[in-house]
Amino acid sequence: MINQIIIIIIICLPHFVQPEIRIPFYILYFLSLFVFAKHLFISKKILILVAPVILILLIGLLYTPQYKINDIALESSRIVGFIFCILAGYTIYRHNCSVRSFLRILIIVCILICSKFIFDFISNLAVINILSFNEWRKVVRGGGMIASIGTVLILNVISMKIKLFKFQKLILPIGLLLCTASLILSMSRTALVSFLIIFVIMFDLHKKIPKIIIWTLIIFISLLILFTIPIQKGIDFSNIPFAYHFFEKLQDPFSELRLKSYDSITQMSQNWRGYESYRSWDQYRNGNVVNYLIGSGFGSKIDIGLNMVLNKQTYNKILVTHNGYLYLLVKTGLIGLLSYLTFIVMSLFTSYKIYKSTNNHLLKLLTKFSFSLISVVLISTYIGVGFIDRGNISIVLIILGYIAAYKINTESYTN
Repeated sequence: MINQIIIIIIICLPHFVQPEIRIPFYILYFLSLFVFAKHLFISKKILILVAPVILILLIGLLYTPQYKINDIALESSRIVGFIFCILAGYTIYRHNCSVRSFLRILIIVCILICSKFIFDFISNLAVINILSFNEWRKVVRGGGMIASIGTVLILNVISMKIKLFKFQKLILPIGLLLCTASLILSMSRTALVSFLIIFVIMFDLHKKIPKIIIWTLIIFISLLILFTIPIQKGIDFSNIPFAYHFFEKLQDPFSELRLKSYDSITQMSQNWRGYESYRSWDQYRNGNVVNYLIGSGFGSKIDIGLNMVLNKQTYNKILVTHNGYLYLLVKTGLIGLLSYLTFIVMSLFTSYKIYKSTNNHLLKLLTKFSFSLISVVLISTYIGVGFIDRGNISIVLIILGYIAAYKINTESYTN
């Protein structure tokens, strides 16, 4: 029980601090588990799983002498955090943490993080009409992917009638309410899409769906429609920057993802992800053969073709782009991108293989859940940085590390 509490605290802590200092928590977390565990060792098979990620790190560090050390450290920390989150999940399993206990830990972590998000949301309501959408998202962080994970996981536990808590009839409904509210209040289109993808993969539509799931979907869709109706009816939200920007984005969510060079600053700003992705691709294709294969390295920057003022400083280059695939192409080239895809395929195969081979209903739930989360990351890497994200994706990696450890242990026992 004490071990579970420690695990919950350390998984949650990074989400209660600024993103820039989350990596030390993951490293400390893994090292603490490793040092205090009995008979713990790192299997060669888990190293094989993270080998593509280690290759990305090594390729990215090839050009380090010519770039700023702070930029190199920032980007390298993303990959280091990537690796250590997997190893953290691996060590959790090696601490004799059962699947039931692990599911319990995941739900509690999601509830705590979503509670923190809602608290931040309520605490900053006074400035919601003053700040822009992006400024507001910086003040009230998180609540998106974690909320999607928590919502779907709790729904599955309820529908499968899995006993996890002593006061389950109280904890699960409250947790479902907090996670669903956090998902909606995050106003994250990526999180909403992630939720729908996970939901479709997790639930067999040909089976009878429990009423609580149907009602959750009805409430969720109703609130989503409620958010989108005002802009369709022509209600003026221009005096509320936060709401106006969000409703505007909902009208055509795919426009800003198109790789295109825009003529005006306004168009660039409205379709920023597509514009920066275009600049990334343009920079990559104009490189030399070496750049094609191994990129320009961590610390290299992408020329955005204009001067942009942020925090009273002028920038004409950016370090990280929202498109994870193009980010890897620019930084680590074709080899780095293929390494990333190799890791995803290996991860999907690991989850699928255990799901098909086990009769344990708890393990089936966890592996199917892992498969759905990795599928989401595969898609979301196009509009974000995917597994390289230092925030919400960490839980997905910890789950993956746990499942990989189970597979390795089972194979060793069989042999």
